[in-house]
Amino acid sequence: MLGLAFCGAADAGTYVVYQCENGSGDAGQPINGIGAAATLYASCPAPRDNFQGIVAGVARSTLTFGNGAHAFYHFQAPGPNRLRWVFLHASMMCGGKGWYSGLFDGGFGWFWGYDAGQLGAEKACLSDWVPDGQRPYVAVSAGMRAAVRWGILCRAVACPADTGDPSYRFRAGASSLIFTVEDPAGAQVRLTGGGLASGRWVSGVQDLTYDAVDDAGVRRVALVIDQQSPRFQDFDCRDATFPALKNPYYGTGDGWQQEWEAAKARPTYASFQPCPSVYGGRYTVNTGELADGEHQVRLAAVDAAANFSVDPNAYVVRVDNTAPPEVTVEVDPSPRSLNPQDPSAWRRENRFTVRWRNPDRLGGSPYGTVEWELCRLDGQRCSIHSRLVDGEGGARNAITTQVPEIGEWQLRLRLRDDAGHAGPWSAARILRFDDRTPPPSSPAHANGWLNDREAADYAQRITLDPYVLRNLSAVIPPSAIAGYSVAFDRDPDDTLDVPANGDRAGLFPAIWQLHDLPEGEHEVRAKAITGSGVAHPAVQRATLHVDRTPPVAFTNAGPPGRWHTQPVTVTVTARDQQRLSGMQRDETQEDPGGYVRIQGPDGDQLCAGETHEEASCTVTLRRDGRHQIVYEAVDVAGNSSGERSIVVLVDATAPSGWIDTPPADDPARVIGRVTDGVSGVAGARFELRAPGGDWRALPTEKLAADLFAAQLPDDRLAPGPYEVRLLAKDNAGNVAEIEQLRDPAGHLVPARFNFPLRLRPRFELAQRRAGAHRRSPQLVAIALLRGRTVRVFGRVEPRGQGRVRLVVRAGSTRRVIECRLRSGRFSASTSLRRVARRVGVTLLYSGSAELAPARLSFVAKRSGGEGLRGVARLDLDVVPEALPFGSGTAIEGRLMAPDGRPLGGTRITVARQPLGDWGVESLGAVVTEPDGRFALQVPAGPSAQLAFTYSGSSTLLPLVATIPVRVSGRVTLRLSRRALRNGQTLRLSGRVFGGYVPRPGLVVALQALAADTWRTFQTVRTDGAGRFTSTYTFRATLVKSRYRLRALVLRDQDWPYEPAASPIARVTVTPSSRGHR
Repeated sequence: MLGLAFCGAADAGTYVVYQCENGSGDAGQPINGIGAAATLYASCPAPRDNFQGIVAGVARSTLTFGNGAHAFYHFQAPGPNRLRWVFLHASMMCGGKGWYSGLFDGGFGWFWGYDAGQLGAEKACLSDWVPDGQRPYVAVSAGMRAAVRWGILCRAVACPADTGDPSYRFRAGASSLIFTVEDPAGAQVRLTGGGLASGRWVSGVQDLTYDAVDDAGVRRVALVIDQQSPRFQDFDCRDATFPALKNPYYGTGDGWQQEWEAAKARPTYASFQPCPSVYGGRYTVNTGELADGEHQVRLAAVDAAANFSVDPNAYVVRVDNTAPPEVTVEVDPSPRSLNPQDPSAWRRENRFTVRWRNPDRLGGSPYGTVEWELCRLDGQRCSIHSRLVDGEGGARNAITTQVPEIGEWQLRLRLRDDAGHAGPWSAARILRFDDRTPPPSSPAHANGWLNDREAADYAQRITLDPYVLRNLSAVIPPSAIAGYSVAFDRDPDDTLDVPANGDRAGLFPAIWQLHDLPEGEHEVRAKAITGSGVAHPAVQRATLHVDRTPPVAFTNAGPPGRWHTQPVTVTVTARDQQRLSGMQRDETQEDPGGYVRIQGPDGDQLCAGETHEEASCTVTLRRDGRHQIVYEAVDVAGNSSGERSIVVLVDATAPSGWIDTPPADDPARVIGRVTDGVSGVAGARFELRAPGGDWRALPTEKLAADLFAAQLPDDRLAPGPYEVRLLAKDNAGNVAEIEQLRDPAGHLVPARFNFPLRLRPRFELAQRRAGAHRRSPQLVAIALLRGRTVRVFGRVEPRGQGRVRLVVRAGSTRRVIECRLRSGRFSASTSLRRVARRVGVTLLYSGSAELAPARLSFVAKRSGGEGLRGVARLDLDVVPEALPFGSGTAIEGRLMAPDGRPLGGTRITVARQPLGDWGVESLGAVVTEPDGRFALQVPAGPSAQLAFTYSGSSTLLPLVATIPVRVSGRVTLRLSRRALRNGQTLRLSGRVFGGYVPRPGLVVALQALAADTWRTFQTVRTDGAGRFTSTYTFRATLVKSRYRLRALVLRDQDWPYEPAASPIARVTVTPSSRGHR
C-alpha cells in the first residue's frame, strides 16, 4: 500500500535543478579570485544577448593576472548527492593565453571549455566556435561530482586581461543551466509522539507527531493505518518547468541524449535543496473513523529526488470508541423454590447467583469490571456494587449476591471496559426472598356420603385457618400462600401439591381434586406452604365417607324380546352392600338417595328402601302391545344403578290376510298379503297339495314386511287341480292359515288352481345338410385272372345305391360292364380274346343323393389285383351320418308358442353332453330372430347330445330339446419296417386322437385285408393318452406278398366317437432264405 501511494514519481533517485531561468537568485555561489577586476553577475532570466545569464570573467583592464586568478559561480549538490550531467546555453566564452574558460570541478580542475593551451593564439572565443553568433546548447557529463564551477581560471605565470579584441573578454557566460542530480538516499522519517501512539486504549481525536529529514528536502509524507488508503501531507518545494529542447551544438560524453530524455520526466526544481526537512510534523486522526481494536501505523516519506522511504518501525494503535453492549443477565433459579425453573420465584435462602456472558468484541478494549445495582421494586434503597471480571469477549462470568432484607428487589448489571466506557444497564431481574412461616391450614369436611360420581372427581377445598388469623393475629408472609401440601390417609411432606388461587380475602382457597377415591372412611391432611416454599409445621385433618358401589337392580321380566300372551307382573328389586351407605335413608343426613324408581305405562312409582340392604317396586301390564319399563335404583350416597329399560311384549292376536289372484301375464306367481297390528309379521310360507293330499312347502320370497310370493311349479307337476294356502306367523308365535283367494272384485274364494297354468312352447331342430356337400364314397374292387376270364367284385360304402360301370382293358381289347348294387355290393365277369398277363380295371360310380360320384382304377395281374378308395374308413360299424373327425356342424332351429306364434328375441342356452361318462360343456347362448329362428355353429368336438334350453317366462313353460351329433374318430398306424422276411417281427404303433380316452384305454383291432374283407389278427389296448404299441411275427408267408394293414378303434360306450380306421399301411414280406429265420 505504501509503495503504491508514491508510484507517481518516475526514475526515483534523480532530480533536475534548473538555474538562471526564474530570477537572479537561481544561480550558484559567486567566487571572486580576481578582486575588483572580476566580472561576476547573474542576470537571470537571460535576454538574448551575449552579456546576460551567469557570467564570470575579467573586466576590461590592462592588468595582468597571476597563476590561480579565478572567477567562478559554484554549484554544490547537497549532502551525498552527486551531479551527473550539466546542460547549458553558452552565451560567451573566451580562453587562451593562460586562461581556462568553462566548467571546473568543485576546486580548480577544469574539465570542459577553452583551455589555457591556446597560448599561441590571440584568443579562443565562442565567436570562433560559432561564427554566426548562435548560442549553442551544450551537454556535458558532470562525472558524478559533488560540485561544479562555471567561470575562468588562470594557469600561467601571467595572464593578460585583454583578449586583443575589444569585442571579447576572458569570460564564461551561460543561461538555462540544467543539472541532473543523483540522490542515493531517501529521507529519514520516524514517529516522535502523540496520544495515538501512547500504547493506551484511546478514543476520539488523537495527535501523532513525526520528523522527516533529507538533504534535498521532503516532498511528501504519508501515514498509513492498517491497509487503509494513505493520509498524505505535501510540502512546498521550489518547482521549475523543464525547458523545451534546443538543438545542442555538441555534447560531451556518451548517452547525453538518453539523459536528456530521462531528465524531462524527473522532478525539476529551481534549487539544489528545493524541499524542506520536517521537524515536529503532526497528524490529527479521528479514531471514530477506525474500527475498535488494534491497528498498525506506519510512516513513509518521499524526498525531492522521489526516493521512497519508510519508517522501519511499525507502531500499534489501540482504539476503542464503543462502550460495552448491554448484557443479558440470567439469575440461577433456586432448586428449593416452588418453581425451580423460574429465577424470579420466591426463595427461602438469601443467595442469588447472577450469570452473564460477555458480549463478543470485534475489537476494542477488554472488559474490566462489572457493576450491579440493587433496588426495591419502587426504586428506593438502591446500592451499586462492582468487582473485576474475566474481560474476554464470550467469557462467562457469575457473581453471587444477597438482598438487604425480606421482600422483592430488582437487579441491574453493566460492564465497564479498560477504555473507561460503561455499558448500558441490563434489563432488570426480580429477586424475591422470604423465609417466614405461614399460618396453619383448614381442610373442609364433607357432609354425608360421597358417591361414585363425587368420589371419581371430588373437589376438596382447603384454606388458611380463619380462627388463627382472626384470634391469634397470625401474619401472612410477603410471599403470600402458594398453596398446600396434602396427603390422603397419611401426613404430607413439605412439597407444594395444591396451588392456592391468591384470594387473600378468601384466605387463599385451594381445590385439591381427588380422583377415584376408594370406598370407606378416609382422612385428608394438609399443610400451608408460602410462596417461597416454607411449610407450616402442623398438619390439619378432615374425614371423608366414600361409597362408590351402585346398588344392583334386576327384574323378573324374563329374557328380552319375548312376547307374552297374558298379563305380566314386573318387579324391580335393588340391593346394596351392608357396610356402605345402603338403601334406607337417614333423615338426619343430606344424602340424596335410598329408593327405587320405576316408570311404566301408567306413570312413575318411587319406592323408598325399607331395610338397609334392599328396596323394590312392582307394576302389572294387562294391555297388548309393546310396553317399555324404565327403572333405576339409587343408594343413600346417591350412586345410581343407571337408568335401565326393558320392553315387555304382549300379543294374543293371530295375523290375518289373503292371497291375490295371479295376473294373466304371470299366472303361476302367487302373492300373499299378511297383516299383524301388534308384534308384526315374523314370516310366511306358501304350501301346495293335490286335493286330499299332504301339504308341500314352496320356496317363498319375502317382498316386503307383509308381502310374500311363490312360484307355482306347474312345469314339474302333473296336470290337474291343486290347493294353495299361506301359513303366516307373527313375532309372538301366533300362526294363521290363510286359504282364501281374493279375486279382482275383492271377493274371497278358496285358493284352488288347475295345472298347468302356463302354455307350453315347442322347438324345431335340424342339422344342416346341404345337397352340394355329398359324402365321398368308399370303393373296394378286386380282379382275378383265370385264363381268359376276368372276374371283378367289390362294394361301395356306405350303403351305396344305383349302378356301377366297369371298364376292363387288355391290350386293344376293351370290355364295359354295367352292374346293379345290391346292399352296396357288386360282382361281374367277362372273357378276353386271348390270355393276358395283366389287365386294367376302371370302376365308375355315378353317385346318389348322399354319396358323391367316384372313380377307381387299378391293374390286376395273374396273382390278382385290388383297388381301394377311402377304404381306411370302411367297417361294418360305420354310421353314415357321422361327421368327419375335427369338423364342426351347424344346427338350425325355431322356437314357437303353442299357437305357432314365433318367439323372437328369446335367449336359448346351448350345452353339449359328450356320449359316455363326461361332463356337460356349455356352448353359450343364441338369441332368436323375430321369426323365432336361430342358428348355431357347433365347434369341432366329440359325439354328443346338444341340449337347447328355453328357461320359460311368466306365461310359457320352460322347454328343453336335444339333437344328437355323431363324429367319427381318428386313429393312425405306423410300421417299423416297409419290407421284411418271413420269420421276422414287425413293430406296429399308433395313436387315437381327440381325447376323451377312458381310464382303462380303448381296444384297437389290428386288421389285414384278405380278399375284400378286413380280418383282425391282433387286438391291443391304448394307454390314457390314446397311444398303443404291438408286435407281429410273420411265420406263414411262402411267396413274396404285399400286405395291407390298418388299425380299427372299436366302439366303446365311454368313448364319444364313432369307430374309426387308420389309413392303410403296406408291408412287403418275402420268404426266408435257407438258414434264415
